[in-house]
Formats: sequence, C-alpha cells, structure tokens
Amino acid sequence: MNGVTFRLVTGFEEKPPLDVKLAKMYSLPLEYSGELLLDVENCLRKRVKARLRLVPGAGVVVKPTSLELELKPREAVTLPVEVGVSRGVKVGSIMAVYDVEVNGSSCRGKPVKLNFTCPALGEVAWFLDEERDRIVVDRGDAWLHILLRGGTVFVYDGDGEPLAYMRCESIGSPFWPNELERARFNFTVERIEGGLRVRLSAPVEKMPGLTFIKELRVWASNPAISIVYEVENSSSIVHEGRLRVNAWPASWRVERLVVPLREGLLKAGVRLGEFPGARGDLPLDPSRYSEGWMCYEIRGGFACGTAWSLREVREVDSSYCRLPSPTYSFRVEPCSRAVIGKLILYAGRGSWRSLRELYWREVERGVRPPAIGAEVNAVEVLTDPMPLIIEGSTSARARLLVRRSRSKEFRGTLLLRGREVGVKPSRLEVECRESGVFECEVEFQVAKLEPRAYSIDYTLNSNYGVVRGSIPLIVLGTGGDVLVNHEDDTWIVDNGVLAFRVAAGFAGTLYSARLGEVEQLESPYPKPGQLVWINPWYGGVRVVSRVSRDSLWREEWKAEPVNVEEWRGVKVYTDVRDERNSWIKGLRIEQYYLTRPGSNVIALYTVLENRSRRALEPELFLTAFVKPGGVRAHSMAIRRGGGVEIWRNWGYDMPYMISREQAAVYNDVAAASLVAGRSGVEVIAMSFGQEGGCHLAVSVAPDDLLRPGEKFGLSSYLVLTRKLEEALRYHPLTRLALQGPCSSL
Repeated sequence: MNGVTFRLVTGFEEKPPLDVKLAKMYSLPLEYSGELLLDVENCLRKRVKARLRLVPGAGVVVKPTSLELELKPREAVTLPVEVGVSRGVKVGSIMAVYDVEVNGSSCRGKPVKLNFTCPALGEVAWFLDEERDRIVVDRGDAWLHILLRGGTVFVYDGDGEPLAYMRCESIGSPFWPNELERARFNFTVERIEGGLRVRLSAPVEKMPGLTFIKELRVWASNPAISIVYEVENSSSIVHEGRLRVNAWPASWRVERLVVPLREGLLKAGVRLGEFPGARGDLPLDPSRYSEGWMCYEIRGGFACGTAWSLREVREVDSSYCRLPSPTYSFRVEPCSRAVIGKLILYAGRGSWRSLRELYWREVERGVRPPAIGAEVNAVEVLTDPMPLIIEGSTSARARLLVRRSRSKEFRGTLLLRGREVGVKPSRLEVECRESGVFECEVEFQVAKLEPRAYSIDYTLNSNYGVVRGSIPLIVLGTGGDVLVNHEDDTWIVDNGVLAFRVAAGFAGTLYSARLGEVEQLESPYPKPGQLVWINPWYGGVRVVSRVSRDSLWREEWKAEPVNVEEWRGVKVYTDVRDERNSWIKGLRIEQYYLTRPGSNVIALYTVLENRSRRALEPELFLTAFVKPGGVRAHSMAIRRGGGVEIWRNWGYDMPYMISREQAAVYNDVAAASLVAGRSGVEVIAMSFGQEGGCHLAVSVAPDDLLRPGEKFGLSSYLVLTRKLEEALRYHPLTRLALQGPCSSL
C-alpha cells in the first residue's frame, strides 16, 4: 500500500468443549481432608453429555473419581468433591480428563491440571500453571499471579479479591508501544529463607544485546514484595535509557491516599476520575516528597503502596489512581550488568504506617522512623497565625489562607459564619492558578472581652468538592500584667484572672490555682498525703517518675521566675541524683508554669536535658490533680479517632483513657482540659473512683534515646473552663508549641 509492505497474520483460538476449573483459589491446611468445589462449564451452544474422570496427583486422594453430566447449551454447574492430602504435600493436583458426546458424536478434551496449595506456617508455596502460562504463588495471606507473557504481576487477598497489579514495565523513551508487554519472559524460581525468589528476563529488541531482568522476592505472610530491576548488556555499545514502572491498586476498593509531601503528610479521600487526577496533579518531581513512599488505604483493613529511594528516581507518577510509579534512568557499559533501581510493593493487611516503617527499615536503613510532619489536606482553610489568638482586645485582623496540596487549578466560593463571632468579609471568591495559596485579610470581632474559645464555621464549594470545617479563635487573655512574687518557699503568679502558687520545697509542685476565689486544684499542701494507692501524694501539677509510685519527690527542687516568649511565670528544676532514680541519674528536669495576662490557661513547658555521660531513656509524666469549679470531677472525655469519647464514674471502677491530643475532666459546674502542644503525645484522663475523682496527666518521653548533652522539650496546656464543650474547643492549642530559648527575669 503506497509502496509499504504489510504482513498480515491470521489465526484461530482453540476452544475446548468444556471449561473445568476449581471454583476458587484454594490454600488448604496441612493434611487437609474435606470438600473442594469444581466448576464445569459447557462452552458449546449445544446440549452435551460428558464423562469426567478425576485423577489425583501424588499424595492426594479424591472422591468420586468419575462423574457423568448432562449440560444444556452454555450451562455451568458446580460440583463438590472430597479430597484428602497427605503430610508433606505443599502443592496438590488433580488431573481432569473428560469425554464429550454431542449429537451422537464423541470427542476427548485436553486434560486439565487443577492445582491447590497446602503451605506450612512460615512457608511460601508455588506452582507453574501451564494452562494459563503463569506462576502462582501462595504466600499465606495473599496470592500472586505472575504472567510469563508480559511479566504482569497480580496480587489478590486471601479471598481472591484483587489488591494490586503491576503491568509490564516499559523501557524508553518512547515508552509506547511497549514491546515488553508482548515478550514471553524466561524465569527461574528459587527458595530463599522464609520465601521465594522469582527471576524474570526478556530481551529488549529496540536495544540489541540488552536484556531486561526483574527479580521479585516474596516472603510468607508478609505484605512486602521486594523488586530489583537490572539490565544486562551483551553488545559492544553503551546503552542508555529510562525504565518506567506501571502499577495500580484495585481502585474500586480504595478509600484514602496518604502522601508524605514536603509541606506535610497529605491524607485525602480518593474520588475515582477526579483525585488523584491527571498527570502532575500530585508532584512528579521526587524532591517535592519528604519520604519515598505513597500508600492507598483499602476497605477491610488493607493497604497498597510502593516505596522507593528518592535518590534513584527521576519522577513519580500517581495520575488517575495509579500506584505511585517511579521512572528510573540507566546507563550500562558493553558486556556488563547494572542495577537500575529497587522498589517495594506493599499489598496486604496494614496501613500507611506499616509501609512507612518498611520504607525506613529497608530503603533508608534507619533504626526507626523520625517523627512525621504535620498533616495537611488536599485543600485547607487556615489563618496566619493558627490558631488565631486575640489578647486584650475584642477584635483582630488576620491573613486568611486557602492552601492546596494539588497542582489542579482551584476555584470556588468560601462562606464564613461565626458562632458569636463577627466576620468581615463573610463571602469570598477563591481562585488558585500558578500559586498554591490564596490569601486575603479578614477581620474577626467578639462581643465580650473574656477568656474563651470560639469557632468560625466555613463551607468551601469548589471544583475540589465541598469542604466544611471550622477556624479556631481563642481569646487567650483580657490584657494587663502578670505579677510574679515570692513569699517564703512559695512563688505566686497572678495574671488578674487566675492566680497560682508554686513551692519548690514541696517537690516542685504547683499546688494551688484560683479563678477568682475558687480553687481549681486538689493538693494536701503543705504536707504530702495519700490518694487511694498513691503515697506520698502531692497533688496539684508536677512532674513524676510514675503516676502511682513516684520517686522524684526525693530530689532537691529549686525555683526561679522566667519568661518564655509572651508567657511569664516560674521555673522549677532539679538534677537527678538520688540512687532510687538511678535509671535517669544525671537528668536535668525543668518544669515551667506560665500564663498570660487575664488568661484561664496555664502553659506547662517541660524540658529534659541529659547531663550524664550515658544515653538515657526517660519516661516521665506531668500530672494534674484538678478540682474544676472547686468540686471533684466525676466524668472524663478524650479526643480519639476524630471524635470525642466520654465516660462517667458510676461506681468503684478506676479506668483511664488515653488520647494523642487532648483529655478533659468535668463535673456539673466546670471542666478542666489538658492539651498537648503537638499531636501524637499521650494525654491521659484517669479515674480514682467516686471518692478520688477524675484527673489528668501527659506523657513526657522523647521519641528516642536522649544522648549525652541532648535536650527534649514538650509544651502542654491546662485550661480551666465552665463547660466541657468549651474545654474541647481549646483543642487547637496542639498547634501552639512553645519554643526556647528561655530567659530568667
């Protein structure tokens, strides 16, 4: 045609009269004796009579061994058969042989081998399915099907439902058409400790002499699949190119995507066809990621993702709900072999945290992951600063930001509505094109100047969907001064609304806090007492080595007035020397009790410094024995999983509830809340029965060993309010972490 010669090829697909197969993929217990289901389908458009013989493989018994069937046109039936498997059989088989009679004529179909697995605990079983030209791997919790034509890998959960699949990698550029999709791969399978090594290889025709090699390592009941890509050059020339990975999760099962961006940890719901969207919706540039992994969370407690080295890849594509698929560059000299890159495919039970731990252990070779950054959403409405603080005034102006974490152009309408808060303007047209942030100035006005927390509700209607949320506003204080005085062994801090007292000689305890004339703390000051099993008990607010059996009261505590940023108050400190605290001997403990003018908040800033010559692992607690409104609390609440859990003391139970953000205790007249200055810190509400009331604590423990000379700081906030609902609105203080340095007055 027009001087071009085309080669035309035709062929026929041989269709057997019957399709005989197991009803599902069977992974059986060792020495199994029981039922298997067999599917038999008439592939003809005519009625047939069939005689089916079942020939068991070595170590397998099957009953019955012969079946006679009469099937209507295109009819399928399921037949139960009994099997018994002998000890030591890892892969069992049954050969199905059948004769078919159609319109008085008979024929014999091609024998079909039916395989099932019986892996021992901690082992991986596999077999070659010659009928479908694939390797089948049973790792115990999931199945892998590795197609030898094209090298595609399918991963199914234990019930046979798809989790992920990796289409054949492509070498380019250009990457399409992909010749490797049509290639039949050579393979070897080798047992390794606890698993299998599967090695696939195929020649790359457009690069003569180049062979592409893919090695997969699979371990028993382990969601991680290690993949190493190599190329071997048997030619006399240098070959250069790029390798693109092509992988997808079972997209109809995914719920959420988690991505570690430089700006923070993105957690966003997946909307098929919209998010993740077109190529570049999420960054292609590896430098835009803080860590080399992404993870889809899948219904039913599954996770699916990939992990890679940020130093090896050129780009990462997650468009249209792909598994994050990296592109690698390679250069291989003549008569040599080169490793292109390494990839971990995670598909199985778990969450994004499971994949992240795997990334740090296997890719970065770290002992443990560092603390993760702040969480971000696909689109967020924020203020600068966040939370918005008003102090000494009924109004404030602040920058309002609409920030996106995607590249897709953003446009929409933002509606603001305050609860007892005036907002101007209350309606904004928002658009983000080149920049990822829209910003403007907004004025907020409260009716009355008093310490209180508010929220401004917003609705953002946009091409990203409808987003609803709230902007926190905290009137932190009414203004004025904070006075710090010293009387005998007691330091008195008075901000005009709240006055508290600290005694260094009473184990460094903040033993009294009064709102007006009402005492808000419970303490036996001036002498220690006993509360249930705690003896000696100092009450109030103080650092302890254990909630129940403390030994830090044995140390010598000192005190002095301090300023920390805009906060003012008292610092108590000690150098641990007592032999009964030998596990933290040499640790300097500094506890700051701080407030601001006209505030109902006490900032609690704890600093641990290792002044010894050995690494220490301090796990301390900051306890707060409170009496909200002058009455012992009978109920407690915590924030957990995006909601609030509440418990009331009706009897002699003494439970405790742990949050990673905020805990509160309350009664019929008032509430007290303890808020950690960053998310992920254990905050505890604990009950001491009807007689002992409910109280609060926060864990003070570094994420890792504290080496000689290192410091660890943690800020938390004790908030005194009239109601539980108001106390919970102080949750945004988790964003208000105090930072050093500290200066003495």
